[in-house]
Amino acid sequence: MATAQHRNFSDSNPPHVTEVSFDSEHIILNHKIAYKYERIENHFVIKDKKGQNLIEEDIENIGYQKFKSTIHFLAQDITFSNPEIVGRNDLIFAFVNFNVFEKDGSINEERLKLFVDKFNQLEVE
Repeated sequence: MATAQHRNFSDSNPPHVTEVSFDSEHIILNHKIAYKYERIENHFVIKDKKGQNLIEEDIENIGYQKFKSTIHFLAQDITFSNPEIVGRNDLIFAFVNFNVFEKDGSINEERLKLFVDKFNQLEVE
């Protein structure tokens, strides 16, 4: 089990999630299964406990140990990319560090929008 490292983003709220772990099919927050996880090659899906798709990511190899990802927040119809956030683990720890999760593990819509506004580096083609 990894302890989430909370970084201060000019936010006085204490972190809601302090423990994060993963197995091949789940994302576990504060010792409770919060999300289901599926990975097929360079595509992954994060689902709620009922199996509804919430987040999809496609990862592309763009050179030696260099990757690019495109993340889709499905319910919000938002597309996101940041070279520092590639893969499930990076995304979940970024959410924890920016306090996007509520105490019950759900995603805070307002914090998600702030997160996207601050960190999205998607290049429009």
